[in-house]
Amino acid sequence: MIELVIAMIVGALLNVIAHDEEVLIVFGILMIFARDIGIICLKMEWRDIMRSIILGSIWSGWLMFFINNEKNRREN
Repeated sequence: MIELVIAMIVGALLNVIAHDEEVLIVFGILMIFARDIGIICLKMEWRDIMRSIILGSIWSGWLMFFINNEKNRREN
């Protein structure tokens, strides 16, 4: 469960930094390789890593969308 949360947080941070799906996919693949060679001790399958990174990215994207809408509404 902790690994899932960590991967979601990483996906959210990458979404804020990059705004690019290709970056998320490449980072997910790098996390899978790091897990396979033992750099990162994630007890997750590669599908779970990619899914949680993408979910974190989507959640942060929606959150930023709603925050920007609220900010624009208050300014107008």
